[in-house]
Amino acid sequence: MDRYPSPLESTRDTMSRRIAEWVAAAGIGGVFTLALAAEKVNPIAWWLTVGPTVVAAAMIACDELRLRRLDNRAWTTDQWDLLRENEYRRRQGIFLTHSVTAALGNGEDDRDWWAVTVQLAQHRKGPLSDDQIKEVEYSFGPKFTEGPVKAQSREESFSYKTTLHGPLLVLARVVFKNRFKRPLLVERYIDLPGEKDATASSTG
Repeated sequence: MDRYPSPLESTRDTMSRRIAEWVAAAGIGGVFTLALAAEKVNPIAWWLTVGPTVVAAAMIACDELRLRRLDNRAWTTDQWDLLRENEYRRRQGIFLTHSVTAALGNGEDDRDWWAVTVQLAQHRKGPLSDDQIKEVEYSFGPKFTEGPVKAQSREESFSYKTTLHGPLLVLARVVFKNRFKRPLLVERYIDLPGEKDATASSTG
């Protein structure tokens, strides 16, 4: 299949390379400009000045056109499937989901509060379905008064229930029973309903 562009691989050269190309072109032109001045418009010196500069500029222009064509090139279905398979493999099929179960109304600070549950989900068979997970540690950020919390109930997919008043990013550190296996980090952005709906959910 067409392997370009590879998943998450930039189609652009580094900025340092682009700058180096232009500096090289300018440097070549500068050096031979001095030679031109010393020779007092000698035709050979003139060609030695203009020739390398034109060649360098043409190379840069051709490279830029090539990159523009690659930038506009869409991924094939096979490339998207490859990226998706890599993500499943990297996460071992483990994903973090959340559900907004109920609106709790205004608190003392006059902000809307919501009952939220976060838990793991297993895509097909994997560590969660095979009972290989010891615990999950959740972090809701520095403003979350309870700090990092642990969930150890496999029967409930290591779920944790809390109340929130605003959207935030939740990080989950999945610790395996096998102590030699590196913990897995998964994340979930929790978005809350904009209006005071009675119930709302967001999972997946």
